[in-house]
Amino acid sequence: MKKILLTLFSCTVLPVTLMAQSDETARSQDLETWSGLELEYEITPKLSVSLEPQLRLKENSSVIDTYFGELSGKYDLWKGFSLGAGVRFIKKNDTNGNIQGYENHLRYQFDASYKHSIDNLDVKYRFRYQNKSELDSDNSNEASTRYKLSLDYNFKNWKLDPEVSGEMFRSVEDSQFDKYRLTFGTSYKLGNVGKLKAFYGFENTLNTESLKHTNIIGLNFKHTIKNRKK
Repeated sequence: MKKILLTLFSCTVLPVTLMAQSDETARSQDLETWSGLELEYEITPKLSVSLEPQLRLKENSSVIDTYFGELSGKYDLWKGFSLGAGVRFIKKNDTNGNIQGYENHLRYQFDASYKHSIDNLDVKYRFRYQNKSELDSDNSNEASTRYKLSLDYNFKNWKLDPEVSGEMFRSVEDSQFDKYRLTFGTSYKLGNVGKLKAFYGFENTLNTESLKHTNIIGLNFKHTIKNRKK
């Protein structure tokens, strides 16, 4: 088990850590706060839909960065493998440049995920394609692919199991990795009420002149409704 954990840790954390150490260019710093609510409805044991509003703060969590609503769905094709899709309407607060204010953005995404277990360790891989555009602009279009590995270890008789994930973001336009994110967190089940998740993460931009390091503190609550019709 120790060898497995070390291998997965190396695949998730070490590559992006080495990138950060090799990058000697000064980065701007920020602290963001992410908070959200998610309502999931299980139509069948294999098919579910979710609605999630979320608020994100920037500039040391003193100014609204974005708030959005996302509608998504997921279908389990077979054990461990699922496909998903979603659409997100975003209000983004532009605080830079001559023209400032809230912009309207629309993002859609497609996911392919695989999950399996190694003893008490749950391992999940996710590939995502996403495309975001500004609704009031004809020239704004950002397409990217994302590669995510998540680890969740289930300790016996312990309700705050640790979760860690690493994710790489790659631009479709120039085929370069432009960002990575590492997240550490835990979840707590509140009986039948739902699940509360708290996490800390950090995000670094890559291959750009305006490099940025962002610390992220997040809190999310998820409630699931199951269809009891037989």
